[in-house]
Amino acid sequence: MGRVESQNSGDIGSFIVNAMALGVEVIHALATAGVQHVGVAPGSRSTPLAVAVADNSSIEHTVHFDERGLGFWAVGVAQAKRVPVGVIVTSGTAVANLLPAVIEANYSGLPLIILSADRPQELIDVGANQAIRQSRLLAEHCRFAVDLHVPSSAHEVRYWASAIAEAIHRAIGPTPGPVHINFRFREPFHAPFISPSKFPDIRMPATKSLESRANTFRVDSNAIIIIGALVADPTIVLSQVREWNRPILLDGASGISGTFPGGNWVPTDYCPPSIFEGVEQIIHIGGRLLSKSLGQWLSHWDGDYVHITETSDRQDPMSLAKTQIVGLDGILSAQVDLPDMLFNLRFSKWSQYFTAKLSVAASSEWSELGLLYEVIRRIPESWAGFVGNSLTVRLWSYLRGFAPTVRRWGMN
Repeated sequence: MGRVESQNSGDIGSFIVNAMALGVEVIHALATAGVQHVGVAPGSRSTPLAVAVADNSSIEHTVHFDERGLGFWAVGVAQAKRVPVGVIVTSGTAVANLLPAVIEANYSGLPLIILSADRPQELIDVGANQAIRQSRLLAEHCRFAVDLHVPSSAHEVRYWASAIAEAIHRAIGPTPGPVHINFRFREPFHAPFISPSKFPDIRMPATKSLESRANTFRVDSNAIIIIGALVADPTIVLSQVREWNRPILLDGASGISGTFPGGNWVPTDYCPPSIFEGVEQIIHIGGRLLSKSLGQWLSHWDGDYVHITETSDRQDPMSLAKTQIVGLDGILSAQVDLPDMLFNLRFSKWSQYFTAKLSVAASSEWSELGLLYEVIRRIPESWAGFVGNSLTVRLWSYLRGFAPTVRRWGMN
């Protein structure tokens, strides 16, 4: 599986991983996406990728001694069979030799997935052999290009999985074309370089659906819904997800103030870890999130995470999403399990407790919090609201539930 249990008795339950293991995961992701042909121009630095593709029975690999010729071989296979083709090369001028083929693939709309090995950053521009600035060498003619540095945390390994999924999606998506993934491998390739307490499963990278209605997803009994920044009217989204009868964490980035009738929504601005006990699934609708406390808790999440976005752009800075559904109409495709009412009640009670405590704090003294509390409660319904400045935005996010009517605010 590309993983080795830690031998450190003081680190029971953690895992160690190395460049060879990551190579296995990368090639498995290609095979899972339907890539059946990969060309290899062997080199020392690309060993983790070359060995992994040779060991993968789902992929037919072709070895070529010249990178320029290999590039045009890949173009030919993609053109003749109308399938995505992978290309593995080592570091240095090997990548530059692919440029003519990548340009041809770009203008012909052919899905090439370029996997280049590279030296780690500390060996660039210091006179090391086969070390050039290659990470953006092909980017001008690619649908997507990413430079993956040696990971040093579980978050960074999740980012690898997310970036690889994004690259594959761009290569074979509605406007197919070449993509470039540059892997910075550090020798020795078998040496462990990370030992997080929980290692994420990158064998199943995030998948995307551009036809959201055709791709249903299940809403688990103990799921929570997070509403982030939206271009669309968030009140319409709230009306739709309210029917799921799940706790709704309405983040400040949504711009919504007021108490949404029957919305079962919870402020995200101060969420103690205890209320998240028993959460089995997160459904994130929209883009960025404002709440620091929610972000801190999410940074440790390794379960099911469905991200419904308005565009196909990546809006997942912590690389948590197992599935990304593009288009808010994806909300309508959900298959909803019966809710766990005791689970829901815990969130509802926390919301009531937090609101009562905050009301006392905001009304008991003259302060920035107290001033904004009075403004939010008194602003006429016909007025528009705009919040600027980091501190004001966060204070508004705490207090927005006290607004007498539901309205959307702008913020900067």
